[in-house]
Amino acid sequence: MGPAAGAPGPHANLAALAALMLVAAALVRGVRESARVNTALVVVKTGVLLVFLGIGIGHVTPANWSPFLPPSEGGFRFGVPGVLRAASIVVFAYLGFDTVATAAAEARRPARDLPIGLIGTLLASALLYALVSLVLTGLVPFRSLDVPDPVAEAMAAVGYPRIGILLRVGALTGLASVMLVNTYGHSRICYAMARDGLLPGWFMRLHPRHGTPGLGIVLAALLAGLLAALFPIGVLADLVSIGTMVAFSGVALSAMRLRVTAPDMARPFRIPLGGVRVGGLWLGVVPICALAVSVGTILIVLAGIGQQALAGRPSAAIFLLLYLAAGLALARHQARRRRRGEADSRA
Repeated sequence: MGPAAGAPGPHANLAALAALMLVAAALVRGVRESARVNTALVVVKTGVLLVFLGIGIGHVTPANWSPFLPPSEGGFRFGVPGVLRAASIVVFAYLGFDTVATAAAEARRPARDLPIGLIGTLLASALLYALVSLVLTGLVPFRSLDVPDPVAEAMAAVGYPRIGILLRVGALTGLASVMLVNTYGHSRICYAMARDGLLPGWFMRLHPRHGTPGLGIVLAALLAGLLAALFPIGVLADLVSIGTMVAFSGVALSAMRLRVTAPDMARPFRIPLGGVRVGGLWLGVVPICALAVSVGTILIVLAGIGQQALAGRPSAAIFLLLYLAAGLALARHQARRRRRGEADSRA
């Protein structure tokens, strides 16, 4: 719904909102049913990518990889700055991995299964991402890939248009899987925050039949759907990347803090490479590296948003400010409410 075809102007992506509400309906029914649906979607999208790799690898033209790193054309366009900017945006593609951690309370053997799930899926997906990127850029010149469906276009360019249609179907199943996993993770995070008094208690209400935080799932999906329907993907990608890196920074800081405040806590999985104690602090090698990467990514995204604002496109900067203001207002409101509750309980 929006302006006439070809006319510029705002539009609403109602398909995104409808898709997320369907995902919410599936999640409300329970984890087991949702896991089955997600497994089927993952099998389909992985199979489609393997088909692409199997066909595409025989049509790779190594000359398309030269230069392997295109020279910078100013700003964040190509070169090392372009790589860093792209990496800062692609962060949101890895959001599904932290959902494994949010499912700990519903896992049968979290101490054993979570490290395997997190590290195993991360390694497998990173390898698959790298192989697809190499084959894709080897099939056609990289400048021709600036289209909504580059993988399908690359297959059509080497004489496999029907495979391109199959890849479009795979892309849709991939999006469905991402929506399912992320909505599940968001609803569980909101549940935990509501339990700690950081969000309203609505997010803790369990469905009387299915035992899931049904209202929280619907609210998380509705909010995400409205954002997806009303805002450009470029703006959302930047904001999601910032939010993700802030969360990852908090995880890194918490891991180091717990070594000091809870030294005797049971730790079935220990952070590799160890760390050192400096005064009353424990500085772990992996948490420090994670913190440096997270902060660096935030700064790169902020630089990109600032560059857009200076070029006359301030929408991302304005939305970021509104996003921060809304978050601070909600945090202050919930903090005051929590203090009043604690005062009433003492009285």
